Amino acid sequence: MDESITKQDAGGAVVEFELEINAAGAAVFELLTTNEGLAKWFDELEIGELGADGHLLFVMTPEEKITMPIRAFEPNQKLAFEWDQDEVDFELNATAANKTKLTFTERLTAITEHSPRDISGWHICLKKLQASAEGKTYDFNKAEFESLFTKYQKELNIEK
Repeated sequence: MDESITKQDAGGAVVEFELEINAAGAAVFELLTTNEGLAKWFDELEIGELGADGHLLFVMTPEEKITMPIRAFEPNQKLAFEWDQDEVDFELNATAANKTKLTFTERLTAITEHSPRDISGWHICLKKLQASAEGKTYDFNKAEFESLFTKYQKELNIEK
């Protein structure tokens, strides 16, 4: 997985992950845009209403769900939605038959103590998404998460 973090003058940052998935774009998009697909790699997310004017739901508890408006929607190509004060964007491009380049971008309006945890979480979720699309399983590893968290703390210059 290729990654970059670019700090912005206004105090935010743009985080980008790029990975090649051995699956057709439509299959990857289904993992992003159906509740059955989301359950395989990010089970706190649900589709509220799909489409350019739709929204996703972040499930805090069965009774408490946060609405996240969709900012961009292009079938089999792009899904972007609000993520708290920020925005996340999934863009798919076919690179060959049954190969898809996924570019994930998170635009952070401000870098906070929580930012390294958020970025580490996305890193792991993207690995789970890739494994699901390729018919494999990815087991969450707390040590890997802690290692990523420390790495992103350093990259964002956040003190422990």
